[in-house]
Amino acid sequence: MATFIGGLPPLNGINNTIIGTSADDIIVGDPYTISALDPSNSVGSPPSGVLNSGVGGNDWIDAGGGSDVIWGDALQIADEGRGGADTIAGGDGDDTVSGDAEMLFGDARGGNDVIDGGAGDDSLFGDAGTNLRGYRPTISGRSQGGDDLIRGGIGNDLIYADAYLLSDQARGGNDVAYGGDGNDEIQGEGARITGWARGGNDRLYGDEGNDIVYGDSWLYDHAKGGEDRLYGGNGNDTLYGEDYFMHDYARAGRDLLYGGTGDDRIFGDVVVANDKAQCSNDVLIGGSGNDSLYGDLDPASSALAMVTRGADRFVFDTGSGLDTIFDFEIERDLIDLRGIKGINRFADLLAAAQQVGADVVIDLGAAAGGPAGVDVLTLAAIDLADIEAGNFVLPGENLHWPDAGGNTHKNDNHNQNADDKIDGTANADVLFGDPYTTGNPYGLAETGIFSGGTGGADQIRGLAGDDTIFGDAYLMTRNAKGGNDMLDGGDDNDFLNGDAFQMFDSARGGNDTIDGGNGDDSIYGDAADTMGATTRGGNDVLRGGDGNDGLTGDSDILAEKAVGGNDWLEGGDGDDGLNGDAAGELRGRARGGNDRLDGGAGFDFLIGDGIFLSDRSEGGDDRLAGGDDGDFLVGDGALLNDTAKAGNDWLDGGTGDDFLYGDAITANYRAVAGNDTLIGGAGNDMLYGDVDPFYSDLSNVKRGADQFVFALGSGLDTIFDFETQRDTIDLTDFTGIGSFADIAANMIQSGVDVVIDLGAAAGGTAGTDVLTLANLNAADITGQSFDFA
Repeated sequence: MATFIGGLPPLNGINNTIIGTSADDIIVGDPYTISALDPSNSVGSPPSGVLNSGVGGNDWIDAGGGSDVIWGDALQIADEGRGGADTIAGGDGDDTVSGDAEMLFGDARGGNDVIDGGAGDDSLFGDAGTNLRGYRPTISGRSQGGDDLIRGGIGNDLIYADAYLLSDQARGGNDVAYGGDGNDEIQGEGARITGWARGGNDRLYGDEGNDIVYGDSWLYDHAKGGEDRLYGGNGNDTLYGEDYFMHDYARAGRDLLYGGTGDDRIFGDVVVANDKAQCSNDVLIGGSGNDSLYGDLDPASSALAMVTRGADRFVFDTGSGLDTIFDFEIERDLIDLRGIKGINRFADLLAAAQQVGADVVIDLGAAAGGPAGVDVLTLAAIDLADIEAGNFVLPGENLHWPDAGGNTHKNDNHNQNADDKIDGTANADVLFGDPYTTGNPYGLAETGIFSGGTGGADQIRGLAGDDTIFGDAYLMTRNAKGGNDMLDGGDDNDFLNGDAFQMFDSARGGNDTIDGGNGDDSIYGDAADTMGATTRGGNDVLRGGDGNDGLTGDSDILAEKAVGGNDWLEGGDGDDGLNGDAAGELRGRARGGNDRLDGGAGFDFLIGDGIFLSDRSEGGDDRLAGGDDGDFLVGDGALLNDTAKAGNDWLDGGTGDDFLYGDAITANYRAVAGNDTLIGGAGNDMLYGDVDPFYSDLSNVKRGADQFVFALGSGLDTIFDFETQRDTIDLTDFTGIGSFADIAANMIQSGVDVVIDLGAAAGGTAGTDVLTLANLNAADITGQSFDFA
């Protein structure tokens, strides 16, 4: 066992890079550590392990093999201490990882961490966990968890997005967690929420395997759950909007739960509620398979006399399977059947319904004119005579169409997917192109679920104000297809989505054209949040316009087998950030599209695919052009991990002093680099054909065969990862250089680097066009590494 402590010799500096061993390591990101963890091997340090003020470093920790114990910052964060934004990779073995500390108390804040468990059965805590000293990992006082991204990886993992316990007035972070492969247990916060503590608004994905997903924790006292989004994925999953139990005056949050494929059990809030607990208004979607649905709780397990029930919505479409609702309330809940074509009247439902013992059984498939016995809904403990038309939302109906309160929702034919022309106002508007509108994030009543058919080809203009625009709907599932929309944000800072907020199943994005206009805009070609299952993005055109814009060709996250579209992104004026496919991550077997990115004027940050590529995801073959000024270009992503495969990209820095990475900044494990072409252009450029070798473990990474292109006027450039047996330097456009003899006559060894004066080799002015090959010997450079005219 070894103990690594950041911030102390030999790991100097605030932002530490710590690499573990193949043994079972103990790793602490910052120097606020205890003295008794491993006395024989630890570095001398303060005894308290408490970060009372200041901010922990933004550390990079790779634990390596073995079953490791990791803290991203300190053992305790107290008072006004702040955790750093750490990136932690558990690697192989059964790891225990805490993004920040064992405990947060006082007015502490957890950092916004990225945690990847890797292989093995891991225990992952977004903020407070990893308890070796007998304390219960807790966030207490007025402390708050960070907004963390957690990936379980391979194995049966336990994920607490915040901590084991939230108490007092603590707040959970707004976290995103993925179980990965295996049978995982995911908690949006932890095991318990007590006092006046509140859960965060989390997005939790079970992924593969038979998973158990809890939106929050057991709720006691006056605790309140967050407004969470839960997705079971593949397998027979169990989803709880809050947790198993809710007691005292606790209040549940408004959640959306989607089972995915498999035979799932879904509880909108909890299994058991007692005393004066309050359930909330949830949306339950069973998905494929034979599902059991409880809008609030299990009535057979709860004392309902004083419990406040929620008004829940149960959503079904063609292919839902054999489903049962166990706590349907005639006077409160709704059954949304807009995804089943062919059910046009309430009479169709009654004709396919029958009383079977104490239950009502409705053959939805037969009611739609399809085969009987395939899609069947059972309402437990309900009398058929009590069922009314008002309990159902049928195709062609649209229950909620507000036109007041500052928000604007328009569609020319409220219940049709027409080709609409919609204009906003001078205020901050919320605009949807089709009638499947809204959703709780915007304070409205409907679920915004679009589960079949094709959206209209809409033209939507936000005009003035900070507008939110969806070309089609909030959520697209099944075989929904987005329309080919035209969106114009207009003035101010807009949030524009070509199709939806989330896309699942086999949904398809439309081929949209989106113009941000003036202001600092956030633009997504397809779905701002997530594309999962076998969804496909459309081939979109995104233009940032004036301002510092963020453009993403498809979605924040591409998961499972999602495929990005072949998009064209133009940053325009300002300092823009462009992502060809995902603003966050490509994971699972997701694939990026073949995108074209043009930064335009300003200091731009261009990434061909996504920030992270993990699992078996693949980057597309992208073309990146930095444009004017100094730009930062990355062919695929900042991190290439697991067995992810980079695309064969083309990068042109343009004018200015640019940084070009053919594949990623960092690559680890068995990642595969692409065969890229890098053109620095004018200015003094820094070029990496694959990745930065200083920040990468290249022992198992498959390198690419890259081409570096230079011409007269290229300036003072450096290649940091040139491989003499693999890469080539293209000088076919460098007039005056005809052979390797010209190179050899103007090449010197300068320390550990090789310096070639290309200008002098061409018979021009020395010192103007100079190429440096870092960490190479001049004796190893031959004519095979060059292409001449």
